[in-house]
Amino acid sequence: MEALLCDLAREEHTEDTFNALLSIVKQLGKQQNDQIQLNLDLEYDYPNEILLGILNHISRNNVLLLLLAKACNAYTDLLYYTLRNMTRTIQQQEDHGFFFVLFSLLRIPKEGNLQYWIQPPSERVLPFQKYHQLKALYTDLVLELLPRLRSEASLKKTLLIMDKHILPHVTKPLALADFFSSAFRRGGSLLAILSLRSLFVLMRQHNLNYADFYPRLYSLLSPEILADHVPYRTAFLKQLRLYLSSTMLPASTVAAFIKKLLGIAILVPSGSLIAWVLPFIYNLLLEHPLCRALVHREATSSTERDPFKADETDPSKADALDSSLWELHVLQRHYSIRISRLVEILGDGKFARPPYDLDAMADDLEGDSLGSLAAASDELEHRWSRPPPIQVPMSETLF
Repeated sequence: MEALLCDLAREEHTEDTFNALLSIVKQLGKQQNDQIQLNLDLEYDYPNEILLGILNHISRNNVLLLLLAKACNAYTDLLYYTLRNMTRTIQQQEDHGFFFVLFSLLRIPKEGNLQYWIQPPSERVLPFQKYHQLKALYTDLVLELLPRLRSEASLKKTLLIMDKHILPHVTKPLALADFFSSAFRRGGSLLAILSLRSLFVLMRQHNLNYADFYPRLYSLLSPEILADHVPYRTAFLKQLRLYLSSTMLPASTVAAFIKKLLGIAILVPSGSLIAWVLPFIYNLLLEHPLCRALVHREATSSTERDPFKADETDPSKADALDSSLWELHVLQRHYSIRISRLVEILGDGKFARPPYDLDAMADDLEGDSLGSLAAASDELEHRWSRPPPIQVPMSETLF
């Protein structure tokens, strides 16, 4: 067996060696089962030393890492002991990068869908057969590993899979709130967006009281994050719609988001962004009737000061409800007929049309740098496609 473990260092023989080691694990497990049937008082001893030896070699062999992850995802007993080995040895590791890669590949199976590489003896109920113990072990590894992630790339990859693949299997999800909060403070718009997404899951599903959520979301809104070249703009806009969908939000907070979004829409030279922001604001005004005062109130004249505090970091203190949507008057002269129509629908204050399908509209933003230019070109061509009206009849012949 020692020779086989040493052989794992050579990638060209990795798969054969790995399969041979797993076969030995299965044979040893079968021997354990036979002995227990002969002596029911015998303590069950899973052949974990081989799995521990495999784990100690993954830092030097990427092929082995993938093979181990695949085996763990297929068999619960292999997953259970690999998680336990990782939790027990993580403090001894100087480089946690390969641990993170393996962890990010592991998936906790659904309860009732557990498969075993070594079939447990019918006379015993072993730890890896208890689903709550598997989740508890997974939680221990999460709490040990996440504080050790130092690189921004590792943090991003972790947060990307957090809400779907990690949080559902953690027994103490609220214990991760500080990790998400520190990830937001670390800097970088993508890290901030991903950490807010995880915090929102904790707020919505686990009753986390996080008073700074909407001020932090408000601080993210900027022309830079909503520019055409930002690859994750569409995903952020979909998340923004979700975060502001609650009818329990204070009208002052919603009004501040409306004002800030309209201000950004004027500054960002993207027709497609404006064509998404205006329907989004329309939907918000449908859901929050108190905010409709922004539309009905007369626009602030050029000699008057807008009461909206654009530099305020807390949306609830920005005095947005005392303002008006004077930005709509600026957008009325937009070159796009579509945007002019949206401004007209929003500005008439009747709110007679049903809500817009914002998710479908957000999908249209993909690649909108070229799309908006093409749309603008088509509209200009359509405007001038008909001949101008003249009083003198045109002759069909030259002479």
